[in-house]
Amino acid sequence: MPEPLSVRSVRSYKSILNAAFTQARIDGLLLINPVSDVKVGKKANNKYKGKYLFLSEDDVTDLMNFLAESYPRLLPFAFFGVYYGLRRSEILGLKWPAIHKNVIQTDESDDNQQKSLGYISIEHTVVRVRSTISSDNVKTVESNRELDLFPTAIKCLNVLKAQQEEDKAFYGKEYLNSDRYVFCWEDGHTYDPNYITREFLKAMQAY
Repeated sequence: MPEPLSVRSVRSYKSILNAAFTQARIDGLLLINPVSDVKVGKKANNKYKGKYLFLSEDDVTDLMNFLAESYPRLLPFAFFGVYYGLRRSEILGLKWPAIHKNVIQTDESDDNQQKSLGYISIEHTVVRVRSTISSDNVKTVESNRELDLFPTAIKCLNVLKAQQEEDKAFYGKEYLNSDRYVFCWEDGHTYDPNYITREFLKAMQAY
């Protein structure tokens, strides 16, 4: 008979399955996550816990600088992933009407002003279903949420908006972004989610 799995291995497998089933539920492929309530027995494995590595503030700054120089298209994706914890499908699903800015121009030294910058509504997702791109509302109440804007986020959004306006003027009637997505190609068509993943993996390998 095969040897029983270690606690570390079981936790590792559960983590992978949980992530996969969670994404499947968000994408509408499952109604529930079958492993969300599964408990792994025995005491905490301190050696295993040490495998979870988190980026420090300096690490994030270094990563953002690298992306800005070598993979500028990925910079805003990484920004909203790191600072807002958004999933790939949620980032691609952001639309301009979901950006509620109370203050357009801000003074970063004014802490009182930061309280009224506005918020982002997470309402839509963009996913790949077989060979086509599909967009939809988020699938659960928990996924539909509002996140506060802060000055750096507004600067990032303002850059994206200005570039989109230039692209729209250049392409004219051929511009495709009628749904007003924040993230799209220069001609307005939506990104393939798998393209973003592939490019990000390339960037991380280079980093």
